[in-house]
Amino acid sequence: QDYACEIKGIKVFSPNNKSLILQTPQSKGYVLERKIFDKEMAINAARDGAHFLPFSLVTDLIQKDKKPSGVKVKTPEGEIEVSCDLLVCAEGMESKMARKAGFAALSRATDVDTCYEYEMANVQCEDLIEVFFGNKLAPRGYVWVFPKGKDVANIGIGVGGATGVAAGAAVGPRQRLVHHADARVFLHAQFLVGDGQSGGEEGAESAHGQQ
Repeated sequence: QDYACEIKGIKVFSPNNKSLILQTPQSKGYVLERKIFDKEMAINAARDGAHFLPFSLVTDLIQKDKKPSGVKVKTPEGEIEVSCDLLVCAEGMESKMARKAGFAALSRATDVDTCYEYEMANVQCEDLIEVFFGNKLAPRGYVWVFPKGKDVANIGIGVGGATGVAAGAAVGPRQRLVHHADARVFLHAQFLVGDGQSGGEEGAESAHGQQ
């Protein structure tokens, strides 16, 4: 199985902690274990003829008649050029290659969200994604619980980029998440992995479209 958990719907919590469960055929899906899923995708692509360049970095864009026609790649053996008819850029926000191609791939601070997430065990999971809304808890964002198994879940928070410590707020997203401390989620839970992506004290800013 490439996925971690089958999801039957979503449970939405309002600022006053009242909840609503949405379960429709369209709300069903899966929470993926990305480490396994991505590797399986790579294996299948290789079987179908894809060529991988591990430990390599795309350094520049090659253009012909003002159109992308390839890239320069720094490999352990030296720099090479790769030509193509179609170039797919998957750098994420503010892509360097997209900017070189002429796209306005720049974000304003108000377009950027600040996120922090833990992978936790001993969580009382349901077969539902849970999201918590409220400006006091997560200004311009929400807290999420994404089940990954019987008692394992990704628990995180995303807030507006202008609400982090760097913007003068009293607390950053990590503190907001820990202070939330919903007893059903956190009471007996244990931290496994933390992934802080923040414009405040936790690290660098990250776009959150999510997860």
